[in-house]
Order: sequence, then C-alpha cells, then structure tokens
Amino acid sequence: MSDGNLISFYKVVIANMNIIIRKERPEDYWETEHMTLRAFWNIHGPGCNEHLLVRKIRASEDYLPELSRVAEADGKIVGAIYYTKAKVVDGDKVHDIITFGPLAMEPTLQNTGIGRMLQKGDEPKVGEDVLFRWKTKEEAEITQICKNLL
Repeated sequence: MSDGNLISFYKVVIANMNIIIRKERPEDYWETEHMTLRAFWNIHGPGCNEHLLVRKIRASEDYLPELSRVAEADGKIVGAIYYTKAKVVDGDKVHDIITFGPLAMEPTLQNTGIGRMLQKGDEPKVGEDVLFRWKTKEEAEITQICKNLL
C-alpha cells in the first residue's frame, strides 16, 4: 500500500515474527502507550513519563501523524516512533525542522533492529528540506536530507 509519496505499510520477517510498520490508528493508542511505559520504565529514574509524552504529542498541533509509525508483531504493538514539527533558532534565523521521539520498543524486542526499521522505514517526501540525524551502534552518524518534508 502507498499513501501519496509516503510508504505507509511494509512487512518483514524477523526471527519468525511478522513485523509490520504502519501508521498508528486511534484503536492502537492504549496499547502503544502501555508499550511505551514498559519500554522506558525505570530507565532514566524511578518510573517514567514517556507514555504521557506520547499522549501530549498526539494532542499537539505540531504532531505529524502522517510520518509517525508503529511496529506490529503478530498483531501486537511492539514499537513506535513519533514525529513533530519544531524550530531551531540561530541568531535572527528560524529554521523549521522535524524531530522524532520518543522511539519506544517493547523491552523483550529491544536491539533486534525493529527500532531501526521504524527510524529508516519511511523516506518522507512532503514539505520543505529537513536534516535528519541519528546515531546507531554500526554508524557514527547518518545524515539524510529529506526534500519537501514540512
């Protein structure tokens, strides 16, 4: 399936599991928030609040649901990534950018490559130029210019 210039769906098999990367649907919200809670629980301190951040992001006018994705394994939400608009101010210059986060993975499936699939699964092409940067274990830095993103 394709949604304009966005890849909205693809499927890959990891360790005998069917992994589907797709847009989040309203019926996924509770399961996605619960998975995010498990993913961040006691990581940066007691408890976590990233699952609440997901809820606030969805309610924000800067939320980009057309870019945000979930990973589904055998019918269960096992990962999610959220994109939002932001601004970088450099002196008197203001640059519109897109950021992502949180990137949440089911704890039992962390370090399996599904998170990387969520990050690189889509190459959006709607809006203005945006610079994406992220670090991985294999690469010091990947930089990708996405044309027409905002």
